[in-house]
Amino acid sequence: MYDLQVYLENLVEVDQKRLADLERNLKSANSLHEKLSKIKPVAKQCQITAEEMLDKLLSSGTPPTFSNVGSKASNAVILIALHSYVDIMRKISKLFHDIARHNKHDIPIQYLAVLDDRITIIAHKTQVNGTTTYKSHDREYFIPIKDIQRMQKNRQFYDLPPLDTATIKQKLMTKEEYLLNFSFMDKKTQ
Repeated sequence: MYDLQVYLENLVEVDQKRLADLERNLKSANSLHEKLSKIKPVAKQCQITAEEMLDKLLSSGTPPTFSNVGSKASNAVILIALHSYVDIMRKISKLFHDIARHNKHDIPIQYLAVLDDRITIIAHKTQVNGTTTYKSHDREYFIPIKDIQRMQKNRQFYDLPPLDTATIKQKLMTKEEYLLNFSFMDKKTQ
């Protein structure tokens, strides 16, 4: 288990450094084409990392719970999945939901809410847990929430506080905003 813990903790450090470097590199890009050309190789590396992680997790037979690998490593699994293809996200989500049926407090349940929203956003361009916002013209918006009342119930399950629905500003992303943030996670848009 210790080897798996160290592996996951190191993997997330590499993943986060890669994304921080990308963010710095994107500042010098002007056009959508230029930005996408900087994102694509980094996204590919993220996909490879996530696939390797999933293989290692499944072959280890060790559920990535807090009690098995520690909180940092358990969180790492979801963080890395968030930067992968949606099919890997679904497998990781299923793995964590299976664990949550027995003990949702032994996993990063709030991160699981974010992962589930990411999956829904890629599939339907809406979210169900109210975890994802984005900036557009210096204003922050929620990606549209499919059902506000259901979202509040979902947030209870994920140990998230309720949102003040009167102040939620929702806005569909433009095609460019979607391409920059989510397209590389969907094999259909590759």
